[in-house]
Amino acid sequence: MIRRLVIVLTVLLLAGCSPKRVLRQPEAWPPPERPVHAAPRQAPPTVPPRSQTAPPRDLTDPDGALEVGLEVAELALTQLGRPYRWGGHSPERGFDCSGLVHWCYGCLGIDLPRVVRDQRRAGQPVAAASLQPGDLLFFAIEGDRISHVGLYLGDGEFVHAPRAGRRVRRDSLDDPYWRERWSDSRRVAAE
Repeated sequence: MIRRLVIVLTVLLLAGCSPKRVLRQPEAWPPPERPVHAAPRQAPPTVPPRSQTAPPRDLTDPDGALEVGLEVAELALTQLGRPYRWGGHSPERGFDCSGLVHWCYGCLGIDLPRVVRDQRRAGQPVAAASLQPGDLLFFAIEGDRISHVGLYLGDGEFVHAPRAGRRVRRDSLDDPYWRERWSDSRRVAAE
């Protein structure tokens, strides 16, 4: 009796450790329609650039400039977690730092230059005490050369695509690393 129990337990134990064989039904073509109660699969939300269709904005009015800046900051926040990609300028491909800035402003019909060097020439200089959402923050990561840009959110925070292997993220100007490398700020909407 005990011997029989030991054999049954051994078989059950070995059966639990053996690989399972999964049989799949052949796929029907065309695929069956989804049940009405099932939600369709959707990609993460992205906002397509409106640069071809959006009317030009009046950026000379301070209230209009703040409105545009708030919209740009909101768009940048929708891209948190997107992968960094050198030369990237879309949610589908990922972003580099200037590609993120270019895309956010492009969504509002504002044609900003594509690269950091040229973006630094856009708009007007802004003092640190006067920063508002949507302002461009420039950083000297490699010595004295300006090589990085982010979008100011307010409350000392900004959004940027940091570098290869990282994702679009939010950082603080109070972080000693960024504070030390922060070189310049521009307001595109001030032109």
